[in-house]
Amino acid sequence: MTRKTLFYLFVFGAFTLTTTNSFGQNKKDILEKTTVASNSIPADFDFNETLVVALRGFNFYDKSIKKITEKNFGGKVVYAAPAELKKLTDEHRYVLSFEIKRYTKDYVGPDANGKQYDLDYYIYSITDTKTGKIYTQGMTHFNWDRLYEGYMVNLEAERLKK
Repeated sequence: MTRKTLFYLFVFGAFTLTTTNSFGQNKKDILEKTTVASNSIPADFDFNETLVVALRGFNFYDKSIKKITEKNFGGKVVYAAPAELKKLTDEHRYVLSFEIKRYTKDYVGPDANGKQYDLDYYIYSITDTKTGKIYTQGMTHFNWDRLYEGYMVNLEAERLKK
């Protein structure tokens, strides 16, 4: 095999691993990973209270978060801009937040030249402001909106149980 063939095999393999290990699978897999049993949703989540959804302050993310929340969650929701968040966390018990973390990775290609690239990871979590406990679903760098949709579907399912 030539170096070029090996390079393309490596890139294809890396792409396959990346998409299958970061909740890029199907909706069923996402729903299984965001449950009370996996400690992603509080077991005593009181769905009569208002859920505060923290917005990022970026129009693209904020529009998507609102659209997905309104489509999949039937409980009371208040959207909070970063400046309003402190006031609302004092008034309400549960805050759903969305974080973006950037990690820099090193890559050494077949030509042995070291290169760096950045990956953004998306994390969703619910914070219980009374106890300070954080319930998180993990992180992904692929299909953040699918992961968020799965999270909201499971929140709604738990809300309807109570």
